Amino acid sequence: MVDRDDHDTEGVNDVGGRMNIPLSDDPLLDLLDDLVNDRGKVAAAEALGVNYRTMVACYDSRRVSRRMRKALEEYRDADIGESDDPASNDADGISGNVAALEERVKALEDTHGTLAETVETQGKRLADLEVRVGGPEEESALRLSKPPLLTAED
Repeated sequence: MVDRDDHDTEGVNDVGGRMNIPLSDDPLLDLLDDLVNDRGKVAAAEALGVNYRTMVACYDSRRVSRRMRKALEEYRDADIGESDDPASNDADGISGNVAALEERVKALEDTHGTLAETVETQGKRLADLEVRVGGPEEESALRLSKPPLLTAED
């Protein structure tokens, strides 16, 4: 079933009968992109309080229906209203993101160091084994020169 309201991308009539067409939906589409990138499509639709299909239609077509416009504006306004000073929220959020990224980089560096040590150790062990066996070329020659297995008939 197609809900006409989901696909209507024209402006909304105001009291005087004039059309209120927004100059650009780019800020709302940017907000939608951020929501989808941060949370995924299903969670973004839930956060906006709209049907998944409604949200995906807007996301894919880049056309904002009245229902999506209302949901995105309400989400945006609620997000801004959470703090008296939105700039402090941004700074705190950025600081938190930087700290989290620094921790992640440290963990990756530690993992890289451990892997590098493991590779070096394994390389040394392989070299030692090659010396004991006589090298990789001689090993394959040894396999070829093995006598065939004896059977019960022999």
